[in-house]
Amino acid sequence: FFFYTQIGNVGLIGYSGAHTLEETLPYFEEACAWAHDTRDSIDLLLLLGHWDHPSLGSAPNMDVPSVYRLMVETLFGCSAYKDAFK
Repeated sequence: FFFYTQIGNVGLIGYSGAHTLEETLPYFEEACAWAHDTRDSIDLLLLLGHWDHPSLGSAPNMDVPSVYRLMVETLFGCSAYKDAFK
């Protein structure tokens, strides 16, 4: 599963780490483009996932810390939230 939404001034991006990065990357790109388009009303962007370590069950590179790094370091739209992305 994958979703993104906004509640008040908080943007939420949630995903399942059970899928591969190749399968999920287009959705991350879409969510980051959305975050860019709504940047005037989002003060905090939250990344919601399940696994916090690569060896605990997620697909390779799909644990939350790895996805966070990918998003803030390389994806247009999310990189602008580096200081407001949790």
